Amino acid sequence: MSFEVVDGELSFAEAGTIRQGRHPEQVLMHVIVVRLRSIIDQLEAQIRELDQRKVGEIESRQGALGGKPVLAGTRIPVATVQRLVQEGLDEDGIIQLYPDLTPADIRAAIAAPAASSPPAAAR
Repeated sequence: MSFEVVDGELSFAEAGTIRQGRHPEQVLMHVIVVRLRSIIDQLEAQIRELDQRKVGEIESRQGALGGKPVLAGTRIPVATVQRLVQEGLDEDGIIQLYPDLTPADIRAAIAAPAASSPPAAAR
């Protein structure tokens, strides 16, 4: 809402309309108080909660790598960790490649069912 005084008369625009009050003391106004600090605090708390990763868990999310199993809160496929282990990489080596992972994540990926290999091409 915006206010303007033109030729001694108070006018205000509200939702695309213009209304005019003859005397400022005749214009009634509703005051809405928005407590921004409270809203900001609530949003920051929700963001912190969403940022917390479920360490050592596997999840599949629509839109994340076509729904393939990934380590929770990451886009790192379980199959990738399993392949690295099969190739002989130890926990420290995997964590060096993927610093966001924890030993619990790697153990969860190893314990997960092996990803099925893609179907063989028709000959």
